[in-house]
Amino acid sequence: PLREGERASLADLKEVCRGMAQLLEECLGLSPPSPLLRRVQTPGSSWLDLAGQKPVRAIFFSGGVADGVYRGLAGGDDPIPYGDIGLLLGEAIRRDYNHPSILVWTPLNESWGVPAIQSQKEAQQLCAFLYQLVHCLDGTRLVSGNDGWEQAETDIFTVHDYTAWPQDLDPAYQTEEALLKGAPSGKLLTAQGCSHAGKPKIFSEFGGIAMQKDQGGDNWGYNGAVADQAALLERFGAISRGAKALPGFCGYCYTQLTDVFQEVNGLLDMDRNPKADLEAIRKANG
Repeated sequence: PLREGERASLADLKEVCRGMAQLLEECLGLSPPSPLLRRVQTPGSSWLDLAGQKPVRAIFFSGGVADGVYRGLAGGDDPIPYGDIGLLLGEAIRRDYNHPSILVWTPLNESWGVPAIQSQKEAQQLCAFLYQLVHCLDGTRLVSGNDGWEQAETDIFTVHDYTAWPQDLDPAYQTEEALLKGAPSGKLLTAQGCSHAGKPKIFSEFGGIAMQKDQGGDNWGYNGAVADQAALLERFGAISRGAKALPGFCGYCYTQLTDVFQEVNGLLDMDRNPKADLEAIRKANG
């Protein structure tokens, strides 16, 4: 038996997983309930009986568990090299809960890690799990489930669009119905089977303007670099005014405030030195 404080071996974890899988089968009525199930069962609860109904074809795990099961163990002696996404998210929320600058938690961004979330129910269920987990740990903030596009469970409807000039923004922005069904930045905004009508809409990533002096090597921005401060302010002001003018949107978030390593598309560099006069930036932002 495992003892508290001892490091579990891979064999130990396999035995625990076999036991958990057996309990899941019993909870779903796929095999007779064991004494262990009766022991761990919450008083007053009951297990499902799926006899004669649709068969259970698979059980899905989250985070590093899935990596360990489906991709093999790439971390040497560590059976779960990437950690479990639920545990990691919970630790981050506990660590940063009291930071006043945090307005919204975003467990998933632009479908990274869940590339099939547009149509895959399991990926959408993972998003829903993370959404509910965040609300359990912090009931004071909103949650953007998968920020930017292909959104499943979420409190706010967000869009990432790095179009350079406002006149080139997609016509889908003009009505809610067209927007919810649209793909203005090349990705459908709503995941299949999900509905976001009436939710607050945020233009949560746009801009991404780099300067020519900062480009080179792996450094990059969007839609070509600008030559100087005047060109930066012109393009920043134009697309910011365009974002403000979008009908039905509650707010926007320019991307980004500062450079982040190779992403040299900030209004300030990584040392927080402004790339243009701050008062001129404020005026351009309106």
